[in-house]
Amino acid sequence: MIPRITAYLDQGIYSKIRNIDHSWLGKTLIELGALPVFSDAHLTEMQNSGRPEEFAKVLEELNACYLRNPGAYHNSYHPIASFDIGQARARLASHTVESENYLKAFLPMLHHMLGGLRKTHLTEIATGSSAEIKSLVDSLLAASPDPPSENDLEKIKASILATEKNLLEWDIEKDKKSILKQREAVRKGDVLQGLPPLEKIDFLLSFLDEDQRTKFISIYPPSFALKRPLKNGEVTGFAFTLFGLGLIHDRKMYTGPRQEQRFAAQYRDAWHIEEASRCDIFLTADEGAFELAKATYAYSGFPTKVACLKFP
Repeated sequence: MIPRITAYLDQGIYSKIRNIDHSWLGKTLIELGALPVFSDAHLTEMQNSGRPEEFAKVLEELNACYLRNPGAYHNSYHPIASFDIGQARARLASHTVESENYLKAFLPMLHHMLGGLRKTHLTEIATGSSAEIKSLVDSLLAASPDPPSENDLEKIKASILATEKNLLEWDIEKDKKSILKQREAVRKGDVLQGLPPLEKIDFLLSFLDEDQRTKFISIYPPSFALKRPLKNGEVTGFAFTLFGLGLIHDRKMYTGPRQEQRFAAQYRDAWHIEEASRCDIFLTADEGAFELAKATYAYSGFPTKVACLKFP
């Protein structure tokens, strides 16, 4: 059967099937007329796993195609996907993980604000984030075939210093108390269970004060994806904002030795949700990603369907 729909499988599914017989999944996708795809988000996670060959084998066996954002060069979100030949091994070998440096730079601050990294002082987190930003800029400048002028370089340095100053002066504790109070109120009695996606978001916003709600809606008006051009990462940011407001909650992200890895994985879930918004269906094996994707697409205006696969 010629594929009629595009199916975006999240990283969790590829991780679950790489060491088991997954011929059933390939047959099911063929019967449904679905074309499995993978994106840069997959390549980053597969490369960082230390087992890229295992994942490349799975992608090849499923005849997965590569999902490309035509607007990536201009840092714009293009709603129409472009599908290229898979070539999983070659893509994994040449893929760079600059996005991971951005995660290292900014996620610790967000993690602390949402209740994680309690034993680490804020100044230490801000200093570390600033160092990551400097390292990232140095790497990008070193790799650039067209080095910036002295004037541009001075502007870049000034911007880095301003960012560091803002991080160190940010009254994060004030914002942290407000956000934690919001999340605690939202999760009380787990009222969100069973609500339709849009009602969940209305419920989340009901705990914000009038100024906060007005600001949220000015940035993300209903069906915002249909009303204006988007930048790369904007849908990711929206999905992660819903997570931060309490749409889903996992205590393991805020306690224990692996809390940083779990929190970073949540951000990657939001990244997968953005990439999958160009496809007909998003398949995940994670209940949290399932709920977050449904709410993200329903509010932003994407027609992408979401399904949660159950594994034994």
